[in-house]
Amino acid sequence: EDVVACDSYEWNGVTYTESGVYTFVSTNESGCTDVATLNLTINNSSSSSEDVVACDSYEWNGVTYTESGVYTFVSTNESGCTDVATLNLTINNSSSSSEDVVACDSYEWNGVTYTESGVYTFESTNTIGCDSISSINLTINQSDTSFTEITACDNYQWNGEIYTESGEFYYTEENINEYSMSFDGINDRISIPHNSTFNIPKMSVLVKVLPNSFGPSEQYIIDKSIDQNPGEVNRNWGIRINGSGEPAVEIRVNNVYYIFGSGQNLNLGVWNTLALTYDGQNVKLLHDNVEIINQSISGELTNSTYPISAGFFPHNNMPPYGYFWNGLIDDIQIWDVALNQQQIENYLVCSPTGLESGLIGYWNFEEGNGNIVYDLTNNSNNGIINGATYSNNVPEQSCQLTTTNGCDSVAILNLVINNNSSSSEDVTVCDSYDWNGITYTESGVYTFESTNALGCDSLATLNLIINNSSSSSNDVTACDSYEWNGITYTESGVYT
Repeated sequence: EDVVACDSYEWNGVTYTESGVYTFVSTNESGCTDVATLNLTINNSSSSSEDVVACDSYEWNGVTYTESGVYTFVSTNESGCTDVATLNLTINNSSSSSEDVVACDSYEWNGVTYTESGVYTFESTNTIGCDSISSINLTINQSDTSFTEITACDNYQWNGEIYTESGEFYYTEENINEYSMSFDGINDRISIPHNSTFNIPKMSVLVKVLPNSFGPSEQYIIDKSIDQNPGEVNRNWGIRINGSGEPAVEIRVNNVYYIFGSGQNLNLGVWNTLALTYDGQNVKLLHDNVEIINQSISGELTNSTYPISAGFFPHNNMPPYGYFWNGLIDDIQIWDVALNQQQIENYLVCSPTGLESGLIGYWNFEEGNGNIVYDLTNNSNNGIINGATYSNNVPEQSCQLTTTNGCDSVAILNLVINNNSSSSEDVTVCDSYDWNGITYTESGVYTFESTNALGCDSLATLNLIINNSSSSSNDVTACDSYEWNGITYTESGVYT
């Protein structure tokens, strides 16, 4: 018998797994020997295994797989036996990302610089070897430049700077901080005369300080007080530190004097910020914009005509008394409103220009020389320096000028400065003098204000000397003729 089988063949109770010629001896029905011969061909089944890593999906034998796993496919091989194929499949996923970006003027992304708003994509391969598609929703805002043309007389104040010459000027920052004021702790001080603008029911006082040393007694940073018995009656408000460096607040409300300590010390040798506020119900002190005093008192702030003192307390016996500040002071701001914590932070990080509503006094010490510190508000609360000197050690601030959409803004001022004019004239006349429509009959110095050809003030000065005319009368009786002043008169009459 010729037999072809797969893998094995059972014949007469024996399983054969290999090809060959096999015989089986038995007894036939007649009782004789029977020899059966098997010509056996064994063909083997087959199997295969394949490891595949694919992205997102994989098609195998007509089936699409989207998940990792072990898959099999059964078929018949060339020998007609079973063939089992195994697929060890790993499916990795492609990736995508989307990002919203707002930029000024241009934005560089994956090596490409974009200058217009839009949706942009970038195709690459992720860490597992599959496609990666990134997209950005890009908004491009434009920086801004503004131009202002101004013609002014003598000087012009622009963004906190005073210009005295014609030219083109640029402004990109809210302000530039180059100077602070240094106090020696012995007798240095600044006095700011009283102005009616300081008569306020509520207030905020902001200041930046760097203490060089503490002790042995208190040191005053800024106050509106005088030394006069009884002392408490003559103290309106003030910020001071005690001998250990602890900030304290003095304030007088409804003619009642209060002093509040903070229980915390300033940081020695570095810049600190302090903000005193009173809103009619609460007095607060913030150190580096952290509240360290909060006391409930109600009423109106007590006002006076006392000067504002920076770096000292105006004692009658100075020195040794005066409780002078030893260190640096910068950026003193006085407001007629109680600023909130966010406003305080804003104006300490980026100082005001002086034109803000509610700001009644602002001194940033950017003069750099001289003995006058100028108030940058329009209230002209200028102070007098006595001993204190300018320092280049200044606190950091950050206030780039930006547009409403957050991009850089540059303001350009085209400034023409025309000068006021003056003239002086010496005149000597008899009896009277007519000048600019007025008749003068007495000697003196007279001025006339007008506008010159450039539109600026013109001041003319007249140094006038008036000499008076004189007269005399003589009665003369003569015979026939009379000679007078070279003329011969032969008739009676009145002659001049």
